[in-house]
Amino acid sequence: MKSLFGHIVLNLTSQAENIATESLYYILSNSASAREGLYSFLVSIDNRLKVDLYFRTQVYDKDGSLPDLVGFDVENDPICIIESKFWAALTDNQPVTYFNRLKFSKPSTLLFLVPNRRIDSIWSELVTRCADEGFNLENIHRKSHLIYGDLNTNHKICVTGWRSLLNILETEIDAAGDYLTKSDLIQLRGLSDQMDEESFLAIDSKEISPMIAKRNVQFTELVDNALEKGLSEQIFQKNGLKGSTGKNSYGRYFAMEDYFFNFKFDNILWSEVRNTPFWLEVWGKGFAKDLEERGKVKKALSILESDEYGTTLDKKYGTVLVPIALEYGEEKEAVVKSMVNQIYQIYKLLDKNYEK
Repeated sequence: MKSLFGHIVLNLTSQAENIATESLYYILSNSASAREGLYSFLVSIDNRLKVDLYFRTQVYDKDGSLPDLVGFDVENDPICIIESKFWAALTDNQPVTYFNRLKFSKPSTLLFLVPNRRIDSIWSELVTRCADEGFNLENIHRKSHLIYGDLNTNHKICVTGWRSLLNILETEIDAAGDYLTKSDLIQLRGLSDQMDEESFLAIDSKEISPMIAKRNVQFTELVDNALEKGLSEQIFQKNGLKGSTGKNSYGRYFAMEDYFFNFKFDNILWSEVRNTPFWLEVWGKGFAKDLEERGKVKKALSILESDEYGTTLDKKYGTVLVPIALEYGEEKEAVVKSMVNQIYQIYKLLDKNYEK
């Protein structure tokens, strides 16, 4: 549903996330029924979170982090941190620095509000970032437009859609007959819906930097570099296979023994599934018409379906798509070597578990 508020924000400013945060803060600060809606959501995540909170925005700390919205209890301890996201990337402080701001001895939640299309990709990145810092998320629960899990006995991390949370707030607002707040909430929901569904996001000047163009060219070159390295080391076989190009992707087909693969740079998977531009499409021993192969490959690589690795299925062919991680801060040679090694390890897993 579009709204006048959403139309104005998207056409006059690039600060939609900050405006949405301030709007949510205004609603929670001025409506007891809206706060009750938030509490009911938090209790559904952890029944120990039934506490009265007051909220502040942009709460700076000596660690350099600046969470969007923080809920404090009567003892002035942060119990809930809400991070509002539309399409911006996670910051360096998210999520581990934010967790360190929460009181270790008290049940607390770090909540990310995102468009529905970003729930899985944001969750996957959060899992990876926690693992990189030595934290393994446990007791992971998935519901409609909601994923959450435990960082430790008291701290939870949660990702949910804007519409889902705002619907919960609206239920409590309706029950209280708080029609003024409902009008405000409808405007905020209109903005969040447009950010979720907008086919074309307003262009920011930073997005047309020549460095971005150069990086995209380098990404397609990395696909070629990885294939060439695999071929030169006789890990890959070309077998007469050619490249694959699409409106949003660039890839190269190759084989390892009897198995066929497509290594590609894919903008759609990058934006909607997981925060990496590179993906390995695993065809198995057949191509488009060999539907039996799809099931064999999926079963053989099922161990990679975890949140940490995050495989997905191609919507058109049903092929398994495996994310390939990038080595940050490394020279090109090391990046390409890592890619080829990851691809080879996936091949070994496929061959080991393949149903002959």
